[in-house]
Amino acid sequence: KGFYHWVWDYCFEATKLLSIKEDHLKKRFKVCNVDEVEACFDNGQNVAAVLGHYCNWEWLSCMGIYLPGKVMGLVYHPLANKPFDELFKKIRSSSRGSVVISKKHIIRKLIEYRQKKIMSLFGYISDQGPKWENIHLWLNFMHHDTGVFTGAERIMRKVNDAVFYVEMSRPKRGYYNATFKLITKNPNALPEYEITRRFFALLENTIRKDPKFYLWSHNRWKRTHEEFDRRFEVVNGKVIEKASSKG
Repeated sequence: KGFYHWVWDYCFEATKLLSIKEDHLKKRFKVCNVDEVEACFDNGQNVAAVLGHYCNWEWLSCMGIYLPGKVMGLVYHPLANKPFDELFKKIRSSSRGSVVISKKHIIRKLIEYRQKKIMSLFGYISDQGPKWENIHLWLNFMHHDTGVFTGAERIMRKVNDAVFYVEMSRPKRGYYNATFKLITKNPNALPEYEITRRFFALLENTIRKDPKFYLWSHNRWKRTHEEFDRRFEVVNGKVIEKASSKG
């Protein structure tokens, strides 16, 4: 009941970003630990922010009001429904100077920004359910054996961004806080997939504080480890469908 009450608020609040005034937005959206993000910029390091479908993740696109002069953006997977795809791109790049970049083009854009010495912060919503061929790691998430995306981590390692987890919270209706929690400033010093493991551990802790603000309508566990082992194998780092399961 709490989830369905909130998800209608999410729809209204997301579209409200198209028209809300900046002074009103600053009253309703607070960012904590932004000084740690600024310290990375001062040291010449760009920032990657990972978050889940918790509270109103769309509001992270408004970070530009707290970090003027920096490129703020969200990495997104284009929606199959074209009108909704255009709507959410417009919401996420509405009036705070944010940009939205398809995951297919994000590395090229990050390298381009770095070459031009443009500082950037990009958000990655990293708890989606991957397709079979994109599952390279299984984790215990919310007491379920869960196949997870690792592509965001690979991007962060490639461009050597400082990595923060963004914990969204909702102190009261229509108000949100985004707290930046440092995961690492040296992604390549951590073991493979450690960034992804830490992200999901932090996200689960956030969800357990107040579960109704998680996007439970998304069927996160529709792909099981058992079916994966039965149908697929990993060959030279790629997920390949077994010959015995075809047809």
